[in-house]
Amino acid sequence: MVEKGAGDRKFLKDGSEEYANGVLGERRAYNFVEMVANKEDPNGDEEPKLISINGACCRTPAEDLIWEEEQKNIEAAAPKGGKAPAKGKKK
Repeated sequence: MVEKGAGDRKFLKDGSEEYANGVLGERRAYNFVEMVANKEDPNGDEEPKLISINGACCRTPAEDLIWEEEQKNIEAAAPKGGKAPAKGKKK
């Protein structure tokens, strides 16, 4: 986990039974990350890669299939060309 904004890393152990308030700071936001080796760095340092959770942990398998189909429809309906429509007064 990486603290949002500060970038301080918190390491969580597999199977750890520690309470969250003993590991994490109060009133702080954290992001889940995966440490990935940087191929360009000759020292072999790792850099954090953000993990997208997308709510899969709170959906049933049947709901997950529906969600995936909805996401495909949303992506297909998204405007192409890279520019969002300009906001302003309608004529």
